[in-house]
Amino acid sequence: MQRRKNQGSAQVVIVILILLAAIGGTVFLIMSSINKRYQAGSYSNNVYESKWANVSIKLPEGYQKLSDPTGTLNGMDAHMFRSNTSVIIIATQEQKNTNLEKEMQSLSRSFSTTAVKGAQIVGQPVKTVKIAGEKYSCLTFDVIQGLNKVAMSLYAREVHNNGFIMIMMVSGSQKEIENFINNNISKYK
Repeated sequence: MQRRKNQGSAQVVIVILILLAAIGGTVFLIMSSINKRYQAGSYSNNVYESKWANVSIKLPEGYQKLSDPTGTLNGMDAHMFRSNTSVIIIATQEQKNTNLEKEMQSLSRSFSTTAVKGAQIVGQPVKTVKIAGEKYSCLTFDVIQGLNKVAMSLYAREVHNNGFIMIMMVSGSQKEIENFINNNISKYK
């Protein structure tokens, strides 16, 4: 029984890695033009801050940073954090001629047609949400395999014709991501 549960967990991890690769490729396309006039955010004392994006994210106790402040994800400045049950990726890159809404819709369609053996991917249409007073395009989906469920959300917005993206994943429900956002994300101080 335990072996079957471990195999199910391993398959969910594989599904998540496939989805992250797809997200990374799409995010790279969204942010393909590099021009270093923007200011990347910084991380110190369990707080990620970006004056440029007007955002502050306080990471609760138990989160570990996975990349150094100059880490990259497909050429973007990236900060990656994890706890025992969740992962947060914050990526920024200056770009030109953005159409985040169109790219998010395309990503949503690709997930709706993604088939992974033994897993069900349930996505929602792209919607607009407000986080810390700013409007974001939001794409949410769940990966379900047996009793294992992983909720993933991608939040993107344009900042002075540039892109700011947050990707959040939890072993659980979208409600946990919403609670994290409501309790830990605020405007830059």
